[in-house]
Amino acid sequence: MNVYLGLDVGGTKVAVGVVTGAGEVLSTLRQDTAACRSGGDPLREIIHLGRAALAQVDGAALEGVGIALPGPVNRDGITMRAAPTIPELQEVSLRGPLTTAFGVPAAGDNDANACALAEARFGAGRGGRLVAYITLSTGIGGGIVGEGRVLRGVTGAAGEFGHQVLLPAGGPPCDCGNTGCLEALASGRGIARRAALAFAAEPAPGGPDHGQWTAERVAERARGGDMRARDVWSETALYLGLGISNIINLFDPDIIILGGGVAVGAADLLHDPIREVVRTRCMPSLVRTVEIRIAELRGHTGVVGAACLAMEMQHL
Repeated sequence: MNVYLGLDVGGTKVAVGVVTGAGEVLSTLRQDTAACRSGGDPLREIIHLGRAALAQVDGAALEGVGIALPGPVNRDGITMRAAPTIPELQEVSLRGPLTTAFGVPAAGDNDANACALAEARFGAGRGGRLVAYITLSTGIGGGIVGEGRVLRGVTGAAGEFGHQVLLPAGGPPCDCGNTGCLEALASGRGIARRAALAFAAEPAPGGPDHGQWTAERVAERARGGDMRARDVWSETALYLGLGISNIINLFDPDIIILGGGVAVGAADLLHDPIREVVRTRCMPSLVRTVEIRIAELRGHTGVVGAACLAMEMQHL
């Protein structure tokens, strides 16, 4: 059986899996990133996990290995240019060690591009010609897949949807150094920040203080009928709708996919309001042809995406 090995390296966990060419996950293993780092050589631990996942699949003929990384990547050597969550791998070329360890070609990219490729091939983007994937979690990232290949741009940074500026004057600061970015406004952290401000202005008896707000708790309060929480989500949908409208007007995709923990967990609060904003803000000729969908792969997106990087490399 021909298979691909996907290595999904995140800031909090490392997940590895054996994936078929049809996107079926045959085995997976996970480990906390902190545990991988504890011995001083996280790459050795990642390789060990990958070998253990392969050992769980009888008759596996490995075709390639792909690695999805939590930072900007130079794909020639599979080198992370910045790696704040796993600094031992910053500026370390991974292609050689991975090829040597597994005896097959290795490919790598940032995790958002990998997830975009997975959803476009095997998830909510199946059948799409040009798919834009937006991941909404602690931050906001994304990727663009056209005709089965990731659009990466000159430096590999295409698809940084979270850093489009929506409030050029008076917007909150963003980690990128700018102000008023979509990420600062509508990411999980942005939602929590705006909720803290909303509830500080009109404290709710027994409500959480600033340090306890999360996007999940704001969603719970909104579903329970709290108007302040509903206002936070309405504003979130407005910002996301504006950002998505910009993406549609720029790239003319046929499918937009909303992924990440916040988007999936609050789909009931976001999907329809976002569509209404897009309907009123996009060029009419474009909005008629685009579908907005929720990501389908959920827990296996990163592993399947990493494997997809290896599949993509085979067809270049």
